[in-house]
Amino acid sequence: MKLRFQKDALVNGINIVLKAVPSKTTMSILECILIDASGSEIKLTGNDMELGIETKVAGKILEHGKIALDAKLFSEITRRVSSESSAVVSIESDERFNTTISCENSVFNIQGRDGEEFAYLPYIERDKYICLSQFTLKEVIQQTIFSISPNDSNKMMSGELFEVNENQLQVVSLDGHRIYNYNNLTFFLGRAGDTLDFVVLRDGETVRLDGVEMPLQARTDEEGKTTSLRGISVGREIIPATLGSKLLYSWYNSLDFVRTVWISLGDLVSGVVGLRDLSGPVGIVTTISQVGTQSETVGDAVYNILYLSALIAVNLAVMNLLPLPALDGGRIFFLFLNGLLFGLFRRKIDPKYEGYVHMAGLAMLTLSLAVTFSDVGKLFGV
Repeated sequence: MKLRFQKDALVNGINIVLKAVPSKTTMSILECILIDASGSEIKLTGNDMELGIETKVAGKILEHGKIALDAKLFSEITRRVSSESSAVVSIESDERFNTTISCENSVFNIQGRDGEEFAYLPYIERDKYICLSQFTLKEVIQQTIFSISPNDSNKMMSGELFEVNENQLQVVSLDGHRIYNYNNLTFFLGRAGDTLDFVVLRDGETVRLDGVEMPLQARTDEEGKTTSLRGISVGREIIPATLGSKLLYSWYNSLDFVRTVWISLGDLVSGVVGLRDLSGPVGIVTTISQVGTQSETVGDAVYNILYLSALIAVNLAVMNLLPLPALDGGRIFFLFLNGLLFGLFRRKIDPKYEGYVHMAGLAMLTLSLAVTFSDVGKLFGV
């Protein structure tokens, strides 16, 4: 066998198959890399009987043949024969598998082994396959690889499962919160801790996944932008726009709006958000203007503004129904309290006392004024 390679191509191929060469094994042949030039292409193969890697290397075949070379020794020689990546590396072997590796002024003689002794990779019928871009596959792996097991004793748990079928994995709930739409998933993932509880719909059956370790991981893209990811790739399914689906979509969004308001109130009470995070009339108008100008098309602008307006309307409705003085919710609370007192004691609260409470509630208007001043300050960068 006689072959010619450019050094960088050969080294790159060796580095790829080295991942499948075992560090310890009772089968010494597996500690080798198979060089197969019996056909029209040059193939390098590594195999530890659990993981096998085969790669094609660009090179020139002067004489056909195959041989197995000690992986560690072969890798060290090819890396050190020359400092020039474009240098030509020659590999020659005779019928006794004596092998000479030469490059420029360097010559190495090593003993190879019969390539027929090497454990070949199983042949797989390729009548069923999928095609996807290298970028997409790389993104999927980068977003999920941190969640694999660091324990090499179980190869199955140190890998990733690829399922390709017509069924879809739909996220139904996350940490006890029902997922109504795509935005819910990103919202609750951003608020959750490192351990998550999922309820998913798989093949028509509800499956619980409790205590899933999925911490946020910082990732920097090629443009230098850093984002935090959890390792979930989210897909969207487009369903036919029927009257029923539209009504269901509207109902789910209304429920989601109400839930968002309650969560925001909880954050306000607990101190997670402050006065600077609230918006009054000035802030609302500014936000609507930004939503309109940042939309790509006029249609998108109209849709986004209407969506934001619906959220604001539900927000105001929920706030107005809170049992606070000077609000409709406060009035409803007094009606309920009067009904309870009349049923128990045949008495009602004196209207003047109720008026005093509502008058005191007007002091809450100072909060609205404070929010308005805060909005104005934001406009001027104060």
